[in-house]
Amino acid sequence: MLFYPLVGLVLAVLAFSFCAISYLILGYDGFWLRVMRPLRLYVARHPERAADVYARIDRFAVRWDAVLDRLPERMVAALYLPDISDLAAVAEQDRAKIDLRLSSLGAH
Repeated sequence: MLFYPLVGLVLAVLAFSFCAISYLILGYDGFWLRVMRPLRLYVARHPERAADVYARIDRFAVRWDAVLDRLPERMVAALYLPDISDLAAVAEQDRAKIDLRLSSLGAH
């Protein structure tokens, strides 16, 4: 990146264009459903680390919402981030299932 800054700029523009085109094609719900899929898989595989990831994402979402609250509502209605609170619920349900399975193993 230090020697070829133009390559970094081109990659950033391409990534932004890909995200913008995906958002326009899929719409709000379809776009965020696909963006959140890897995070849901991460929660399923690593429920103990998911709380830390959830806290980071939640802090970012609160800051982003504070910025959007200062702008007119009609301009920023589509820029609000989706609610990720269901991820914490999924992680807790998975933890409860694992604890239930392990408790039956310990009883024998």
